[in-house]
Amino acid sequence: MGVNLLVPRLPVIGEFVAVDLRAARAVILVSVDTLGMPTNFGLAVTPKADYDIETVGEGNPRTLGIRLRNLYPGTRYTYRLIALNEDGTSVSAEQALSTEARSPLLPTPYVAGGAR
Repeated sequence: MGVNLLVPRLPVIGEFVAVDLRAARAVILVSVDTLGMPTNFGLAVTPKADYDIETVGEGNPRTLGIRLRNLYPGTRYTYRLIALNEDGTSVSAEQALSTEARSPLLPTPYVAGGAR
């Protein structure tokens, strides 16, 4: 008598690409193969940041656009994508990005003595 093993069909998370990285925001793209199953997504970000996740285009694997907002300039952030379907949860490897440092406002130079 044979053994019938059920293999869970967990989402497969692909590579991350930061496409827009600024001082206070970032946009990251990632491919996820949902294996045709309804899938929910979340993001764990440190330090804490606001984010939105939206599907870009149709089909499978699908591309997700992750928009991080209200970031601190000159700060390193780490994040993991979480994908959950009825068979279980997939968590990406930890990713990192650093926001641009804002350039300080430079005062108008003062020339002592002025022109005569």
